[in-house]
Amino acid sequence: MSVDKIEKLLKFLPAEDYVLDSLKGETVWFSYLKNLNDPFEGNVRFSKLEREDVINVYLEVVVSKGGIAPAELPEYRKVLEMDRHYEGLVEAIGEIEKDTVRNIMETFSTFSCCRVMSGSSVAERTNEILMWAHYTKSFRGLCLDFDFHVLDKSLRELNGDEAMGNALINYEHEMYEVDFPKFMRNAIKPHQVGMDDYIKTAIFRKHSIWEYEKELRFLSGREGLFNISNEAIKGVYLGPNMDEKYREEVVTIFRSKFPYVKLYDVAPYGYGLNYKELK
Repeated sequence: MSVDKIEKLLKFLPAEDYVLDSLKGETVWFSYLKNLNDPFEGNVRFSKLEREDVINVYLEVVVSKGGIAPAELPEYRKVLEMDRHYEGLVEAIGEIEKDTVRNIMETFSTFSCCRVMSGSSVAERTNEILMWAHYTKSFRGLCLDFDFHVLDKSLRELNGDEAMGNALINYEHEMYEVDFPKFMRNAIKPHQVGMDDYIKTAIFRKHSIWEYEKELRFLSGREGLFNISNEAIKGVYLGPNMDEKYREEVVTIFRSKFPYVKLYDVAPYGYGLNYKELK
């Protein structure tokens, strides 16, 4: 599925003060992966190695960094084949794997939305009961309707090089497996970012249980507020359980800063939702 077919994005938000501040400042918040609600964000698993592969990879890395001379390899191999030394080597590799996942989770930030494909109506997506329940704290929050193209362009143009593009989430039953020998060989090559492919795969891959979210993810290397165009938001849906005072604040912000944006009250209707535009 291509992002070219996306027209709109929906962002479900809780009724919190930081949301109001973000709207007033015409910004959106990018969160580090480690701060998202899925504990498996950015996780990968490494391929299981045979004993000989573990030793070969380690020696290759040490030689490449000038730790030992090639002529010394046979002697070092004998030492590493001893159980006590091999166990220490396996433990060291385990730490590399943990550091790799930690690096992904603490380096990359995202702003995530639900996609609305061309030919689909916004109403079809705002009717997502689970999204309202999970992300607006039991229908107390709101849903922003973004124009994908305006949002994407403004993130790129108003934030320098900090906005790093976007991609759709791939939903799979199995976690992405990294070939550890290949990973290490790429990582030690000079002037080469050998981790790009697996990083991108880890960031844009989630378990299939999340597939109902139909997520598109914007990417950056910084957590915080990012500027957007005041023309990026096209509609606002107010949850049926929203506090009246908070509702008044939201309406005031949009009437003053975004007068062209349509606002809708959301109400339960059967096992679905009904929308009434505010005049």
